[in-house]
Amino acid sequence: MDNKMKEYLGSDYSNDHVRNFCLYWMKGAKCGDADRYPSYDEWRRENDLDCMYLDGDMRADTLMSAWTPIKWVADYLNREKGMKFYKRAKDKDDPHYYLKLLAEDREDYLPAEQELVQLLEHFLTLAELRCNYILLPDRRMNNERYITYVNGELTRLFDEVPAMLAHIYDKDSLGKYFLNENGEHDQKLVRAWIQREHLEMGFRDKNIDRANILPLLSDLDIRTAKWLTDEQEIKEALLYMIKFLEMRKRTLEFVEEEHKAPDSELQVFINSHKDALPEYFSLEQPSDQEIAELEQVLGFSLPEDYRWFLHEFGAGGVHFEIYGYVDGEFTCLEPTLRDRADVKQGIAMEQQMALERPEDVDGIVRGYTDQNGNPRIHPDRFMIFSGCQVNDWGLDADSGEMVEIGEDWVTNGSRTFCEHLLLELQCSIVDA
Repeated sequence: MDNKMKEYLGSDYSNDHVRNFCLYWMKGAKCGDADRYPSYDEWRRENDLDCMYLDGDMRADTLMSAWTPIKWVADYLNREKGMKFYKRAKDKDDPHYYLKLLAEDREDYLPAEQELVQLLEHFLTLAELRCNYILLPDRRMNNERYITYVNGELTRLFDEVPAMLAHIYDKDSLGKYFLNENGEHDQKLVRAWIQREHLEMGFRDKNIDRANILPLLSDLDIRTAKWLTDEQEIKEALLYMIKFLEMRKRTLEFVEEEHKAPDSELQVFINSHKDALPEYFSLEQPSDQEIAELEQVLGFSLPEDYRWFLHEFGAGGVHFEIYGYVDGEFTCLEPTLRDRADVKQGIAMEQQMALERPEDVDGIVRGYTDQNGNPRIHPDRFMIFSGCQVNDWGLDADSGEMVEIGEDWVTNGSRTFCEHLLLELQCSIVDA
Protein backbone atom coordinates (compact mmCIF):
# COMPACT_ATOMS: atom_id res chain seq x y z
CA MET A 1 0.00 0.00 0.00
CA ASP A 2 1.37 3.42 -1.01
CA ASN A 3 2.56 5.76 1.73
CA LYS A 4 1.84 9.37 0.76
CA MET A 5 3.36 10.58 4.02
CA LYS A 6 6.69 9.11 2.98
CA GLU A 7 6.42 10.74 -0.45
CA TYR A 8 5.49 14.11 1.06
CA LEU A 9 8.27 14.24 3.67
CA GLY A 10 10.95 12.71 1.47
CA SER A 11 14.28 12.36 3.27
CA ASP A 12 12.72 13.73 6.51
CA TYR A 13 10.53 10.63 6.82
CA SER A 14 11.47 8.18 9.58
CA ASN A 15 10.09 5.30 11.62
CA ASP A 16 9.14 7.79 14.33
CA HIS A 17 5.53 8.32 13.31
CA VAL A 18 4.78 11.01 15.91
CA ARG A 19 7.65 12.99 14.38
CA ASN A 20 6.36 12.30 10.87
CA PHE A 21 2.96 13.81 11.63
CA CYS A 22 4.48 16.83 13.40
CA LEU A 23 6.76 17.52 10.40
CA TYR A 24 3.83 17.01 8.03
CA TRP A 25 1.70 19.59 9.83
CA MET A 26 4.55 22.10 10.03
CA LYS A 27 5.47 21.66 6.37
CA GLY A 28 1.86 22.09 5.29
CA ALA A 29 1.52 25.27 7.36
CA LYS A 30 4.76 26.66 5.92
CA CYS A 31 3.57 26.04 2.37
CA GLY A 32 0.26 27.71 3.17
CA ASP A 33 2.00 30.80 4.58
CA ALA A 34 4.08 31.25 1.45
CA ASP A 35 1.18 32.46 -0.73
CA ARG A 36 2.07 29.78 -3.26
CA TYR A 37 -1.52 28.71 -3.82
CA PRO A 38 -4.37 30.75 -5.28
CA SER A 39 -6.93 28.99 -3.07
CA TYR A 40 -7.28 26.71 -0.06
CA ASP A 41 -8.44 23.92 -2.38
CA GLU A 42 -5.22 24.14 -4.37
CA TRP A 43 -3.22 24.00 -1.15
CA ARG A 44 -5.16 20.91 -0.01
CA ARG A 45 -4.49 19.05 -3.25
CA GLU A 46 -0.74 19.17 -2.64
CA ASN A 47 -0.46 19.29 1.16
CA ASP A 48 -3.40 17.39 2.66
CA LEU A 49 -2.93 13.63 2.91
CA ASP A 50 -6.62 12.92 2.38
CA CYS A 51 -6.64 14.78 -0.94
CA MET A 52 -3.31 13.27 -1.96
CA TYR A 53 -4.70 9.78 -1.45
CA LEU A 54 -8.02 10.54 -3.18
CA ASP A 55 -6.84 12.28 -6.36
CA GLY A 56 -7.44 15.84 -5.16
CA ASP A 57 -11.16 15.31 -4.47
CA MET A 58 -12.34 18.03 -2.07
CA ARG A 59 -14.70 15.58 -0.36
CA ALA A 60 -11.70 13.62 0.92
CA ASP A 61 -11.31 13.45 4.68
CA THR A 62 -9.23 11.79 7.39
CA LEU A 63 -11.17 8.95 8.97
CA MET A 64 -9.48 9.07 12.39
CA SER A 65 -7.69 12.18 13.60
CA ALA A 66 -3.98 11.68 14.24
CA TRP A 67 -3.65 14.74 16.46
CA THR A 68 -6.47 13.83 18.85
CA PRO A 69 -4.83 10.63 20.24
CA ILE A 70 -1.38 12.31 20.20
CA LYS A 71 -2.80 14.99 22.47
CA TRP A 72 -4.64 12.46 24.65
CA VAL A 73 -1.43 10.53 25.31
CA ALA A 74 0.90 13.55 25.59
CA ASP A 75 -1.40 15.41 27.98
CA TYR A 76 -1.87 12.31 30.14
CA LEU A 77 1.84 11.40 30.38
CA ASN A 78 2.87 15.01 31.12
CA ARG A 79 0.04 15.86 33.51
CA GLU A 80 2.36 16.06 36.52
CA LYS A 81 4.43 18.67 34.67
CA GLY A 82 1.28 20.69 34.21
CA MET A 83 1.74 20.56 30.42
CA LYS A 84 -0.92 20.50 27.73
CA PHE A 85 -0.05 20.17 24.08
CA TYR A 86 -1.59 22.04 21.17
CA LYS A 87 -1.32 21.57 17.44
CA ARG A 88 -1.20 25.36 17.08
CA ALA A 89 0.16 27.11 20.16
CA LYS A 90 -1.78 30.25 21.02
CA ASP A 91 0.17 30.81 24.24
CA LYS A 92 3.59 30.91 22.53
CA ASP A 93 5.28 33.17 20.00
CA ASP A 94 5.94 30.15 17.80
CA PRO A 95 2.64 28.54 16.73
CA HIS A 96 4.50 25.25 16.20
CA TYR A 97 6.10 25.25 19.65
CA TYR A 98 4.49 21.99 20.83
CA LEU A 99 4.89 20.22 17.48
CA LYS A 100 8.61 20.99 17.62
CA LEU A 101 8.86 19.64 21.17
CA LEU A 102 7.35 16.34 20.08
CA ALA A 103 9.37 16.17 16.86
CA GLU A 104 12.75 17.12 18.34
CA ASP A 105 12.55 15.88 21.95
CA ARG A 106 10.02 13.11 21.59
CA GLU A 107 11.52 10.84 24.30
CA ASP A 108 11.19 13.60 26.90
CA TYR A 109 7.44 13.78 26.44
CA LEU A 110 6.42 10.47 24.84
CA PRO A 111 8.92 7.86 26.11
CA ALA A 112 8.95 4.73 23.97
CA GLU A 113 8.73 2.28 26.91
CA GLN A 114 5.25 3.55 27.83
CA GLU A 115 2.45 1.22 26.69
CA LEU A 116 0.27 4.13 25.58
CA VAL A 117 3.10 5.44 23.40
CA GLN A 118 3.60 2.03 21.81
CA LEU A 119 -0.11 1.82 21.00
CA LEU A 120 -0.03 5.38 19.69
CA GLU A 121 2.88 4.56 17.38
CA HIS A 122 1.05 1.47 16.10
CA PHE A 123 -2.01 3.58 15.35
CA LEU A 124 0.00 6.35 13.65
CA THR A 125 1.77 3.78 11.46
CA LEU A 126 -1.66 2.90 10.06
CA ALA A 127 -2.92 6.49 10.11
CA GLU A 128 -0.32 7.46 7.49
CA LEU A 129 -1.78 4.98 5.00
CA ARG A 130 -4.75 4.96 2.61
CA CYS A 131 -6.81 2.98 5.14
CA ASN A 132 -7.26 6.16 7.22
CA TYR A 133 -8.79 8.27 4.45
CA ILE A 134 -12.33 8.36 3.11
CA LEU A 135 -14.47 10.14 0.54
CA LEU A 136 -17.45 11.93 2.09
CA PRO A 137 -20.81 12.28 0.32
CA ASP A 138 -20.51 16.07 0.76
CA ARG A 139 -17.41 18.11 1.67
CA ARG A 140 -19.42 20.09 4.21
CA MET A 141 -19.57 16.96 6.33
CA ASN A 142 -15.81 17.32 6.95
CA ASN A 143 -15.96 19.88 9.76
CA GLU A 144 -19.24 18.50 11.10
CA ARG A 145 -17.60 15.18 11.91
CA TYR A 146 -15.77 17.07 14.66
CA ILE A 147 -18.42 19.52 15.81
CA THR A 148 -21.98 19.85 14.60
CA TYR A 149 -25.47 20.97 15.61
CA VAL A 150 -28.18 18.43 16.43
CA ASN A 151 -31.64 19.96 16.79
CA GLY A 152 -29.98 23.33 17.37
CA GLU A 153 -27.67 22.01 20.10
CA LEU A 154 -23.90 22.13 19.69
CA THR A 155 -22.56 18.57 19.68
CA ARG A 156 -18.91 17.50 19.63
CA LEU A 157 -18.10 14.28 17.77
CA PHE A 158 -14.28 14.64 17.77
CA ASP A 159 -14.04 12.68 14.48
CA GLU A 160 -14.73 9.51 16.46
CA VAL A 161 -15.92 6.79 14.10
CA PRO A 162 -18.72 5.18 16.17
CA ALA A 163 -20.31 8.58 16.79
CA MET A 164 -20.08 9.43 13.09
CA LEU A 165 -21.66 6.11 12.12
CA ALA A 166 -24.49 6.64 14.60
CA HIS A 167 -25.17 10.22 13.52
CA ILE A 168 -25.41 9.46 9.78
CA TYR A 169 -28.57 7.52 10.63
CA ASP A 170 -30.11 10.70 12.07
CA LYS A 171 -31.64 13.19 9.60
CA ASP A 172 -31.26 16.00 12.14
CA SER A 173 -27.52 15.37 12.34
CA LEU A 174 -25.06 13.98 9.74
CA GLY A 175 -27.93 12.08 8.15
CA LYS A 176 -28.82 15.30 6.31
CA TYR A 177 -26.14 14.31 3.80
CA PHE A 178 -28.01 11.11 2.94
CA LEU A 179 -31.31 12.39 1.58
CA ASN A 180 -33.11 11.03 -1.48
CA GLU A 181 -34.73 13.11 -4.22
CA ASN A 182 -37.79 13.63 -2.00
CA GLY A 183 -35.69 15.14 0.78
CA GLU A 184 -36.19 12.10 2.99
CA HIS A 185 -33.43 10.39 4.93
CA ASP A 186 -32.61 7.22 3.01
CA GLN A 187 -30.90 4.34 4.82
CA LYS A 188 -30.10 2.76 1.46
CA LEU A 189 -27.84 5.74 0.75
CA VAL A 190 -26.24 5.35 4.18
CA ARG A 191 -25.59 1.68 3.54
CA ALA A 192 -24.25 2.36 0.05
CA TRP A 193 -21.76 4.90 1.39
CA ILE A 194 -20.60 2.59 4.18
CA GLN A 195 -20.07 -0.20 1.66
CA ARG A 196 -18.33 2.06 -0.83
CA GLU A 197 -15.93 3.36 1.81
CA HIS A 198 -15.46 -0.09 3.37
CA LEU A 199 -16.46 0.91 6.88
CA GLU A 200 -18.33 -2.32 7.63
CA MET A 201 -15.75 -3.28 10.28
CA GLY A 202 -17.37 -0.65 12.48
CA PHE A 203 -20.38 -2.96 12.88
CA ARG A 204 -20.76 -6.15 14.86
CA ASP A 205 -20.06 -9.10 12.53
CA LYS A 206 -19.86 -6.50 9.70
CA ASN A 207 -23.66 -6.45 9.70
CA ILE A 208 -24.43 -2.89 8.62
CA ASP A 209 -27.23 -1.69 10.86
CA ARG A 210 -27.41 1.10 13.40
CA ALA A 211 -28.10 -1.41 16.17
CA ASN A 212 -24.80 -3.16 15.39
CA ILE A 213 -22.42 -0.18 15.64
CA LEU A 214 -19.43 -1.06 17.80
CA PRO A 215 -18.68 1.52 20.54
CA LEU A 216 -15.35 3.26 21.04
CA LEU A 217 -15.50 2.38 24.73
CA SER A 218 -17.47 -0.49 26.21
CA ASP A 219 -19.54 1.79 28.45
CA LEU A 220 -19.96 4.69 25.97
CA ASP A 221 -23.17 5.26 24.03
CA ILE A 222 -22.49 5.14 20.28
CA ARG A 223 -24.06 8.57 19.73
CA THR A 224 -21.79 10.14 22.32
CA ALA A 225 -18.21 11.18 21.64
CA LYS A 226 -15.84 11.71 24.55
CA TRP A 227 -12.60 13.60 25.03
CA LEU A 228 -10.36 11.14 26.84
CA THR A 229 -8.11 11.81 29.83
CA ASP A 230 -8.17 8.45 31.60
CA GLU A 231 -5.36 5.97 30.89
CA GLN A 232 -7.56 2.89 30.50
CA GLU A 233 -10.03 4.71 28.26
CA ILE A 234 -7.22 6.02 26.04
CA LYS A 235 -5.85 2.48 25.78
CA GLU A 236 -9.26 1.02 24.91
CA ALA A 237 -9.86 3.70 22.28
CA LEU A 238 -6.44 3.14 20.67
CA LEU A 239 -7.06 -0.61 20.51
CA TYR A 240 -10.40 0.03 18.77
CA MET A 241 -8.74 2.40 16.29
CA ILE A 242 -5.86 0.02 15.54
CA LYS A 243 -8.16 -2.95 14.98
CA PHE A 244 -10.45 -0.91 12.73
CA LEU A 245 -7.65 0.41 10.52
CA GLU A 246 -5.91 -2.97 10.32
CA MET A 247 -9.14 -4.57 9.09
CA ARG A 248 -9.79 -1.74 6.64
CA LYS A 249 -6.23 -1.94 5.35
CA ARG A 250 -6.64 -5.65 4.58
CA THR A 251 -9.98 -4.97 2.88
CA LEU A 252 -8.59 -2.19 0.70
CA GLU A 253 -5.59 -4.32 -0.26
CA PHE A 254 -7.91 -7.16 -1.27
CA VAL A 255 -10.12 -4.80 -3.27
CA GLU A 256 -7.09 -3.26 -4.96
CA GLU A 257 -5.84 -6.69 -5.98
CA GLU A 258 -9.28 -7.68 -7.26
CA HIS A 259 -9.50 -4.39 -9.15
CA LYS A 260 -6.25 -5.11 -10.97
CA ALA A 261 -7.28 -8.49 -12.36
CA PRO A 262 -10.93 -9.42 -11.79
CA ASP A 263 -10.70 -12.49 -13.98
CA SER A 264 -7.55 -14.13 -15.33
CA GLU A 265 -9.16 -15.48 -18.52
CA LEU A 266 -10.69 -12.09 -19.21
CA GLN A 267 -7.35 -10.35 -18.62
CA VAL A 268 -5.58 -12.72 -21.03
CA PHE A 269 -8.19 -12.03 -23.71
CA ILE A 270 -7.90 -8.27 -23.24
CA ASN A 271 -4.12 -8.35 -23.46
CA SER A 272 -4.37 -10.33 -26.70
CA HIS A 273 -6.75 -7.86 -28.38
CA LYS A 274 -5.60 -4.45 -27.12
CA ASP A 275 -5.27 -3.05 -30.64
CA ALA A 276 -8.96 -3.67 -31.30
CA LEU A 277 -10.31 -2.08 -28.12
CA PRO A 278 -10.37 1.59 -29.24
CA GLU A 279 -12.56 0.66 -32.21
CA TYR A 280 -15.31 -0.74 -30.01
CA PHE A 281 -15.05 1.06 -26.67
CA SER A 282 -15.13 4.68 -25.55
CA LEU A 283 -12.05 4.21 -23.29
CA GLU A 284 -13.21 7.24 -21.27
CA GLN A 285 -12.55 7.15 -17.54
CA PRO A 286 -14.95 8.62 -14.97
CA SER A 287 -13.48 10.28 -11.90
CA ASP A 288 -13.93 8.84 -8.42
CA GLN A 289 -16.23 11.77 -7.65
CA GLU A 290 -18.47 10.97 -10.62
CA ILE A 291 -18.63 7.30 -9.60
CA ALA A 292 -19.50 8.30 -6.04
CA GLU A 293 -22.33 10.51 -7.31
CA LEU A 294 -23.66 7.64 -9.45
CA GLU A 295 -23.63 5.36 -6.41
CA GLN A 296 -25.57 7.93 -4.42
CA VAL A 297 -28.32 7.94 -7.05
CA LEU A 298 -28.36 4.14 -7.41
CA GLY A 299 -28.35 3.53 -3.66
CA PHE A 300 -25.55 0.94 -3.53
CA SER A 301 -21.85 0.60 -4.23
CA LEU A 302 -20.78 -0.47 -7.70
CA PRO A 303 -19.30 -3.98 -7.86
CA GLU A 304 -15.52 -3.88 -8.06
CA ASP A 305 -15.43 -5.69 -11.42
CA TYR A 306 -17.76 -3.10 -12.95
CA ARG A 307 -15.59 -0.30 -11.56
CA TRP A 308 -12.67 -2.01 -13.22
CA PHE A 309 -14.59 -2.12 -16.53
CA LEU A 310 -15.36 1.62 -16.32
CA HIS A 311 -11.67 2.44 -15.87
CA GLU A 312 -10.48 -0.08 -18.46
CA PHE A 313 -13.08 0.38 -21.23
CA GLY A 314 -15.54 3.15 -20.40
CA ALA A 315 -18.41 1.74 -22.47
CA GLY A 316 -19.10 0.12 -25.82
CA GLY A 317 -19.54 -3.03 -27.88
CA VAL A 318 -20.57 -4.15 -31.38
CA HIS A 319 -23.29 -6.80 -31.35
CA PHE A 320 -24.18 -5.58 -27.88
CA GLU A 321 -23.60 -2.56 -25.66
CA ILE A 322 -22.21 -2.60 -22.17
CA TYR A 323 -23.40 0.59 -20.60
CA GLY A 324 -20.75 2.73 -18.99
CA TYR A 325 -19.27 6.19 -19.36
CA VAL A 326 -19.57 8.22 -22.57
CA ASP A 327 -19.16 11.98 -23.10
CA GLY A 328 -19.21 12.66 -19.37
CA GLU A 329 -22.41 10.68 -18.74
CA PHE A 330 -23.19 7.25 -17.29
CA THR A 331 -25.25 5.44 -19.91
CA CYS A 332 -26.26 2.80 -17.36
CA LEU A 333 -28.29 5.22 -15.24
CA GLU A 334 -31.35 5.86 -17.44
CA PRO A 335 -32.05 2.19 -18.33
CA THR A 336 -31.52 1.18 -14.69
CA LEU A 337 -34.04 3.70 -13.34
CA ARG A 338 -36.46 2.88 -16.16
CA ASP A 339 -36.31 -0.87 -15.52
CA ARG A 340 -36.59 -0.40 -11.77
CA ALA A 341 -39.85 1.44 -12.32
CA ASP A 342 -41.09 -1.27 -14.71
CA VAL A 343 -40.21 -4.01 -12.23
CA LYS A 344 -42.06 -2.29 -9.39
CA GLN A 345 -45.10 -1.95 -11.61
CA GLY A 346 -44.85 -5.60 -12.72
CA ILE A 347 -44.52 -6.87 -9.14
CA ALA A 348 -47.54 -4.86 -8.03
CA MET A 349 -49.62 -6.08 -11.00
CA GLU A 350 -48.83 -9.77 -10.46
CA GLN A 351 -49.44 -9.54 -6.71
CA GLN A 352 -52.77 -7.81 -7.33
CA MET A 353 -53.78 -10.50 -9.85
CA ALA A 354 -52.96 -13.17 -7.29
CA LEU A 355 -55.19 -11.46 -4.75
CA GLU A 356 -58.05 -11.15 -7.22
CA ARG A 357 -57.71 -14.74 -8.52
CA PRO A 358 -56.60 -16.86 -5.54
CA GLU A 359 -58.27 -19.91 -7.04
CA ASP A 360 -56.11 -19.67 -10.17
CA VAL A 361 -52.69 -18.74 -8.77
CA ASP A 362 -50.91 -21.33 -10.90
CA GLY A 363 -52.48 -19.90 -14.04
CA ILE A 364 -51.05 -16.41 -13.59
CA VAL A 365 -48.22 -15.59 -15.98
CA ARG A 366 -45.32 -14.54 -13.80
CA GLY A 367 -42.26 -12.60 -14.85
CA TYR A 368 -41.49 -10.60 -11.73
CA THR A 369 -42.70 -12.78 -8.83
CA ASP A 370 -42.43 -16.44 -7.89
CA GLN A 371 -45.32 -18.80 -7.18
CA ASN A 372 -45.59 -17.39 -3.67
CA GLY A 373 -45.90 -13.84 -4.93
CA ASN A 374 -42.44 -12.82 -3.70
CA PRO A 375 -40.36 -10.55 -5.98
CA ARG A 376 -37.70 -12.46 -7.89
CA ILE A 377 -35.38 -9.51 -7.53
CA HIS A 378 -35.41 -6.39 -5.36
CA PRO A 379 -36.24 -3.50 -7.72
CA ASP A 380 -34.01 -1.02 -5.88
CA ARG A 381 -31.05 -3.38 -5.67
CA PHE A 382 -30.06 -4.07 -9.24
CA MET A 383 -28.32 -2.23 -12.02
CA ILE A 384 -28.50 -2.56 -15.80
CA PHE A 385 -25.08 -3.28 -17.28
CA SER A 386 -25.71 -4.11 -20.91
CA GLY A 387 -28.34 -4.44 -23.60
CA CYS A 388 -28.90 -5.70 -27.12
CA GLN A 389 -31.86 -5.76 -29.49
CA VAL A 390 -33.79 -8.24 -27.35
CA ASN A 391 -32.62 -8.22 -23.76
CA ASP A 392 -30.82 -6.15 -21.17
CA TRP A 393 -28.43 -7.66 -18.68
CA GLY A 394 -28.28 -6.54 -15.08
CA LEU A 395 -26.79 -7.57 -11.78
CA ASP A 396 -28.71 -8.31 -8.61
CA ALA A 397 -26.78 -6.52 -5.88
CA ASP A 398 -28.22 -8.84 -3.21
CA SER A 399 -27.38 -12.21 -4.78
CA GLY A 400 -24.52 -11.13 -7.06
CA GLU A 401 -26.15 -13.03 -9.94
CA MET A 402 -26.53 -11.80 -13.50
CA VAL A 403 -30.11 -11.21 -14.54
CA GLU A 404 -31.40 -11.31 -18.10
CA ILE A 405 -34.26 -8.91 -18.72
CA GLY A 406 -36.56 -9.58 -21.64
CA GLU A 407 -40.20 -10.53 -21.70
CA ASP A 408 -39.52 -12.37 -18.44
CA TRP A 409 -36.84 -11.99 -15.82
CA VAL A 410 -34.52 -14.95 -15.50
CA THR A 411 -31.93 -15.20 -12.77
CA ASN A 412 -28.87 -16.82 -14.28
CA GLY A 413 -26.41 -17.70 -11.55
CA SER A 414 -23.96 -19.22 -14.02
CA ARG A 415 -22.66 -15.85 -15.19
CA THR A 416 -20.76 -13.30 -13.20
CA PHE A 417 -20.25 -9.85 -14.67
CA CYS A 418 -16.73 -10.78 -15.81
CA GLU A 419 -17.96 -13.99 -17.44
CA HIS A 420 -20.64 -12.03 -19.23
CA LEU A 421 -18.14 -9.38 -20.32
CA LEU A 422 -15.72 -12.00 -21.63
CA LEU A 423 -18.46 -13.65 -23.70
CA GLU A 424 -19.58 -10.35 -25.16
CA LEU A 425 -16.02 -9.27 -25.92
CA GLN A 426 -15.40 -12.54 -27.74
CA CYS A 427 -18.58 -12.05 -29.78
CA SER A 428 -17.75 -8.44 -30.62
CA ILE A 429 -14.04 -8.53 -31.32
CA VAL A 430 -13.48 -12.03 -32.65
CA ASP A 431 -16.68 -12.34 -34.69
CA ALA A 432 -16.91 -8.72 -35.86
